[in-house]
Amino acid sequence: MRNAMSSPAVVPPLPAGQSRGGPHRIVEEPAASHRTIRVGLLGFGTVGRGLYALLERRRDATARRHGVAFEIAAILVRDVERARDAMPATALVTSDPERFLAGRFDVVVEAIGGVEPAARLVGTLLERGVDVVTANKALLADRWDALHALAAASGARLRWEASVAAGIPVVGLLRRSLQSTQVSRVTAILNATSNLVLTKIAWGSSLEDALLHARRQGFAEADPTLDVSGIDAAQKLAILVATIRSRALAPSEIDVQGIESVRPEDSVRAAAFGGHLKPIAFADLGDARPGAWIAPAFVPDRHPLARVEGTSNGVHLTGDTVSDLFLSGPGAGADPTAASLLDDLLALANGDRSARTPALDPPLRFQPPLTRWFVSVRADALEQHLENVLEVVAGSGLLFRELRVLREPTGPVLAGITVPILRDQIERIGARLEAATAVTELRAWRAIDAPVEEASR
Repeated sequence: MRNAMSSPAVVPPLPAGQSRGGPHRIVEEPAASHRTIRVGLLGFGTVGRGLYALLERRRDATARRHGVAFEIAAILVRDVERARDAMPATALVTSDPERFLAGRFDVVVEAIGGVEPAARLVGTLLERGVDVVTANKALLADRWDALHALAAASGARLRWEASVAAGIPVVGLLRRSLQSTQVSRVTAILNATSNLVLTKIAWGSSLEDALLHARRQGFAEADPTLDVSGIDAAQKLAILVATIRSRALAPSEIDVQGIESVRPEDSVRAAAFGGHLKPIAFADLGDARPGAWIAPAFVPDRHPLARVEGTSNGVHLTGDTVSDLFLSGPGAGADPTAASLLDDLLALANGDRSARTPALDPPLRFQPPLTRWFVSVRADALEQHLENVLEVVAGSGLLFRELRVLREPTGPVLAGITVPILRDQIERIGARLEAATAVTELRAWRAIDAPVEEASR
């Protein structure tokens, strides 16, 4: 990166009668010499505008504290004629990718989103040796190995802190602070919209009303499919696993269930059992039975993720040297994402080489995940025929470590937490139970244990 040194700072004398000591002393902070770093910006939507606004707000502090000044040199947009507020006055603004790529910059921030054309543009930049910072989860989940191979070949650096849980520095923690730790398990809430929706459903809202609230708050798109289906969380979990293992995990290897079927009564039953339904992303990276899943899951009150509500995200890590590490913070929004992008820019400016990907680990052979399930069974005349219903449930092969009757306004419900079982097994058992005369409905959600329970097993 090119340097631009400013003139030596001069401290002016104090006006007569003023002292530098005492409780009202004046502290001078001379402007530090700094380097100017030219930034290319791919996209000027919510993320791009948020980054530019933050760079402007932090311009003086960044120069003073870090010795660098970031200048937006070029911006690639879809439509140059579209009216935009607060565009950088001196930047080249173009809709021509080739003209953008011919621009002069030291680092590029990719804020387009999606796989294409982002993959082609980022691939070209990395191949040319240009450092890239991205918040694009879809791109990284789909092209992880290819992009890192290009970066390794050219010596370029690729950073992606803002792509997962933007307000939590989990990627940086995994890349720098936990390099000597073998992380064996990730349990997380990675989608702010889904967490907000399930929080509202737990308070009695329908799915439709909860989504309407999320849209009004600016956290749900007009089409919220990526969020409620679990695809967004799967992409982010794939990136976390790839960050830990230095090898791509295809989102297709993750067992994904969305939150579309959750109803308020499911949350009431979870609460009666001392827990909450949360949109959980889980990956077991151990050698015994590696697997990964996304699903609304029963989380006991003792688990730190049980307290993560609204638009917050949370990540719980377990490893050989760290058995219970938990981080939480804002999971979405322009400001947290912009702050993560700026952190990556500062790390690159200060020569941090930790963004390089080391030698690839052996691939994990992921298997269908084996989990406990939180199950509720409604049956006709349950109290009068409880023994018969229990016999039907036991005969189905569904084994419980805890089982009891919950009293509800519409009648009693049999609920419990099973022993570990595969998803296709629970679905087959559910179909057999619902075909039985006594049982009218079975609802089943994955269940995780509290950390203390994991440690005691």
